[in-house]
Amino acid sequence: MSSKATSRIVFLHIPKTAGQTVHMELERILGAEAVSPVRVHTQVPTDAEQYPDGFRLYSGHLDWPEPAVMPTPRFTFTVLRDPFERIASFYFFLLRQAEAATPEQLLGNPGMAMREILSTDAAGFFLGGSPQWQSWMRDHFDNLQANYLATGKIRGRRTIADMAHDDLVELALQRSQQIDRIYSTKTLHKLEEDLTPFLGTRPTLQSLRVNAAPMDENAKRWPELVKLLGPEASAQVEAFGVADSALIDRLGVAI
Repeated sequence: MSSKATSRIVFLHIPKTAGQTVHMELERILGAEAVSPVRVHTQVPTDAEQYPDGFRLYSGHLDWPEPAVMPTPRFTFTVLRDPFERIASFYFFLLRQAEAATPEQLLGNPGMAMREILSTDAAGFFLGGSPQWQSWMRDHFDNLQANYLATGKIRGRRTIADMAHDDLVELALQRSQQIDRIYSTKTLHKLEEDLTPFLGTRPTLQSLRVNAAPMDENAKRWPELVKLLGPEASAQVEAFGVADSALIDRLGVAI
C-alpha cells in the first residue's frame, strides 16, 4: 500500500470557501469513523488537541500549529475564495440563518452574529456595534484569509491587527509554505486530481454545492451587498478584502 493511501488528510477550512462541500465528500468516501470529531478550534483548549490521533481526515475551522505537532504523514490543503464574494456570501448566509432562527438559537454567544444582523442594516453590521461585536466581526470578515495564513489561527487577526497590509501579505506568503497545496473555489477540479491517490477514488467537488445560497452559483454577491451598504460604507468594507486580494494574486491562485 502506498504512503499516500495511508496518509492523513488535513483540510484547513476557511469559512465560506466551499468547505462543507469538500468535507461532506471526503467523509462520504472515507467514512464517518475516519473523521476527527474536532471541527472547530474552540472545541478543545490547545492547538495540538485539534489533531487527535487515530483519524484519516482532519477537517474544519482549525488552527494549525507548527508542522511537528500535526499528524504525519499528511497532505495539508486549504481553499481560498474571491475575498469580496466571500465577505458578501458570509453576510447573506448569516442573514438567512438569522431569519430562520428560533428564539432559543438567538441566545448567548452562538446567537450574537444573528442578533446583530437582525438589529441593524448592512452598514451597521460591518461598521457599528459594540467593541465586542467589532472584534468578532473583523476576525471573521476583515482579510480573514491573509490573517489565517499569516497567524495559523482562525481568530488570529487581533495579534497582528496593527500590521500593514504589505507586511501581512509577506508573512502569509512565508507561512503558507507549510501547506502542501492551496486551491480556490474555482479550481476544485485540481483538488479532485490531487486527492485521488490519497482516497483511492476521485472525489466530486467542482460540481457539488453544499450550503450554497439559493441563487445562481455564477451570480455575484458582492454587488448585491454594495447596494445594501451604500457608497460610503461599501468603500470602508472594501478594505476588508485588500490584503486578501493581494495575497491571492501573489500566490497565483485563480479566483
